[in-house]
Amino acid sequence: MRSSLLKRSALQGSISLWRSQDHRRATGDKFGRSRDVVYAAFAVALISSHTAFGQIRPSNDAGDTTFGKSHRVQRSVDLVSPNRNENRILYEQNVGRNEGRSVSSPGTAAQSRDPEAKSHGPSKSEIAGNTNSSATEESVATALAAPVNDACANATAISGMGEFSFNNTSATLDGPAHAACVGQFNQPNIDKDVWYCWTAPSCGATTLVSTCGDTTVDTKIAVYTGCNCPPTDANLISCNDDDCSTQSRVSFPSQAGQSYLIRIGSFPGLAGGTGLFNISCQASRPCTSPSQNCQTRGTSLAFNSNRLDFKVADNFTPLSSGQVSSICFWGAYVDDIGGENCFGSGTDAIVVKYYADNNGLPGNLLTTYSQSSATLAVNGPVATGDKIASRYDEYEFRATHAALGVSAGACYWVEITNEIPGCSWYWEGSLPHDERSVQDGFVPNQPKNGYDLNDLMGNDTAFCLSTALGDPNNCTPPPPGNDACASATPISGPGEYFFDNSSATTDGPGHAQCLSAGETGMDHDIWYCWTSTCSGEVLARTCDRTAVDTRLAVYDGCECPVTDASLLSCNDDLCDGYFTDQPPRASMVRFNAIAGHTYEIRVGTYPTSPGGTGTLSITCGPPANPSCPGTGSCCEGTGGLGCDDVSCCESVCACDPFCCSVGWDADCSGAGFVPGCGAQALCACNQCGGPTAGDCCSGHNSPFCLDAACCQAVCACDSFCCDTEWDQFCATTGADNNGCGAGELCGSLCRLNCPAGAVTWVNPPNGVVDAGRPFDPAIPSQILGINQIIATAPSDADPRCWTLCETDSVGSANGITNVLETSGTYTLMLARAISPGAVTTISYTNINNAATVGRFTSHPANVDGAGFAEVLDVSTLVAAMAGTATLPWGVFSSDIDRSTEFTPLDILGAIDLLNGAGTYTVWNGSIKPSSQPFCP
Repeated sequence: MRSSLLKRSALQGSISLWRSQDHRRATGDKFGRSRDVVYAAFAVALISSHTAFGQIRPSNDAGDTTFGKSHRVQRSVDLVSPNRNENRILYEQNVGRNEGRSVSSPGTAAQSRDPEAKSHGPSKSEIAGNTNSSATEESVATALAAPVNDACANATAISGMGEFSFNNTSATLDGPAHAACVGQFNQPNIDKDVWYCWTAPSCGATTLVSTCGDTTVDTKIAVYTGCNCPPTDANLISCNDDDCSTQSRVSFPSQAGQSYLIRIGSFPGLAGGTGLFNISCQASRPCTSPSQNCQTRGTSLAFNSNRLDFKVADNFTPLSSGQVSSICFWGAYVDDIGGENCFGSGTDAIVVKYYADNNGLPGNLLTTYSQSSATLAVNGPVATGDKIASRYDEYEFRATHAALGVSAGACYWVEITNEIPGCSWYWEGSLPHDERSVQDGFVPNQPKNGYDLNDLMGNDTAFCLSTALGDPNNCTPPPPGNDACASATPISGPGEYFFDNSSATTDGPGHAQCLSAGETGMDHDIWYCWTSTCSGEVLARTCDRTAVDTRLAVYDGCECPVTDASLLSCNDDLCDGYFTDQPPRASMVRFNAIAGHTYEIRVGTYPTSPGGTGTLSITCGPPANPSCPGTGSCCEGTGGLGCDDVSCCESVCACDPFCCSVGWDADCSGAGFVPGCGAQALCACNQCGGPTAGDCCSGHNSPFCLDAACCQAVCACDSFCCDTEWDQFCATTGADNNGCGAGELCGSLCRLNCPAGAVTWVNPPNGVVDAGRPFDPAIPSQILGINQIIATAPSDADPRCWTLCETDSVGSANGITNVLETSGTYTLMLARAISPGAVTTISYTNINNAATVGRFTSHPANVDGAGFAEVLDVSTLVAAMAGTATLPWGVFSSDIDRSTEFTPLDILGAIDLLNGAGTYTVWNGSIKPSSQPFCP
């Protein structure tokens, strides 16, 4: 399945993003297609975007060829499935992209780039090695008195559960180093440690000690049995660094009345500070459903189901008639941008929907239960102690709701989403059930369009119901009429032929000639008996005509069963776009036909990939204009025949006739789907200083950059930038790339003047709802929104210090078109007014790579996050004012009157809005504001 993946946080801050080079082109191995990296929030390493991150895979995935094409998935958390639907799957970070990737500087040993770097700036070890910083910290520490609990022997006595303060600003180091404390940055020690002797109360489960969200200190925590000093390896219970961003969290079983030594400090070489640490008793797990009520958990796989970018549904059949009143499920919290575990960053907003079946897809909506409307009571999340993809903490939920009547043997679908702010939630996958679930929202550059056949995944999700489950085959629609070779559909001549193999079975054999990505066969095959009306070369293809991961085979004659001897041509993925967003994994076969003769055409999928709908295109005869030159640039996909440079045109078309017989597409102008047949490879379209090379000062998905001298200097130092991809390391300065970045070697070309200093968002203020232009007085119904934002910042900052991204669901991409400055007051002119319901994020990044962020939204109405404005939004406001409900998105969606706070006047404003009164217009489909929006 093509689910959503995350690439690496250092490369890009959005989900829908970039592609790294397709290693298959050099090795023939499909597993290494790191170019298909995620579009989204959890950038791990391998997918182009169908809209969101979809799946997560285990940390040892890079060496497991059983996953096959799965590395193309995007926004789901696919940990085991070989399916490849983009934007659905989250993988271990940097699979493929950093595989074997190292860079060398003259006179230095090759040094792998750290995929776990926690910020866009230096790594911890680099910060710790900054002698100037260390000297400053030492001088400050000398001037301050050490805390009373600086030494283990003077540990502060505490007891019970709750929050406790710490201050290690001037603490020294007296605790030992432990191999168990090494962590991802290879540091066994804890610097600036302070000590607490904690007496445990009764706790029936696990005790948690956490600094998550309670300090800005880069903490490390260790816990020991007893309060004896000095502690040793023998009584160390648990140690952690960076379980939640740069803060830490440990868990351990405690006994009432027992004393435990808690050690809190900083990562070695980094500053101390003040903050809180929380000691809590982890609740017991809420799910106890019998096994026959469950689809068994599979912790290697999870699917992004956040309701904004993706939603996931799975089917079930009750064993007997009765009622469903509760559902258990499991999931993980993932920061799609940074790839971190983001549990605790916001309040859960879980919605459970049940659908009737519509021929193998979710049909009529039966009912909706949600936390925001108080129709769904959720017990959890409770940590299970397991990890999804060997990386992300797994949590268990039990949701109860009003009873829903179900009938024995009938097929139903359940959808679970969680719109937690600033974080993506992934619904855990299941061990094989009927391998029929759907994920909406993975079509590139498009919003969710409702469940359809192209949303099918060859996976299941983990859940338990309050009723036993029956035969899953009841949810499988009947196969198509041409499911068997002997029932092939007769067709003739060139044309476009619709196909639907979503419920097809497999009856054709595998062939050695069809070997690709370790597979010789195809699944979900359907059959056509085609009569040729021409003599000569024939092309049969699904290129640009389906989202299904197709395989094609053509046989001489229409006899069944087909054999190796009758096989004429077979292909998997020939027309994958190299740098394009065309539907991936499409196929094309060429064969010579004789007019009047019949040929069996077999359309299927890569084994274990789901079927779907699409079109089979058949063309035959000589090209309409086979000569070169054609029209249009050789370096761009024009769709015409050939291109305007004779030598380039002839060399590409000789290697790949498609470019002169069907169309000069992006594959002809790119590196080519046949290795070395593209204009970029044969015609030098992409080279240092070439017309299609990207900006030298920013990362992009192709090699080379526009300034020849800069490009050559960087590539001489780091050949990856011209061999594979001009990524963020090539574009920037710093130890991450051993001084090989454009910012280092290309001087003023990439060096920005972004002075450090205070930044204030003046109009509108940070976080407020549209305070700009509510409507055109001549046309009151046409609300215009903000088209400029005013801020104050240090004078003479380069306009490129300001950046914009927007959660835009409608219209053209937004951006900053001009920056006007008057004595430190900046007016940022936007390409257009921010979209209704969208969230626009403006950032100012200074010379120290520190960003100040402002977020602005336009025209609220969707208070409860259900996707549209309705009476329930008013009742949600009333309940929040009465203290019986929490506003899921806070001021962003509740500040109807734009006062920057939630008051009773907002309830009146919402009523006026729904009645069409006032100066507000209802915007259906509003997007929830997010602290980390997905930016296209």
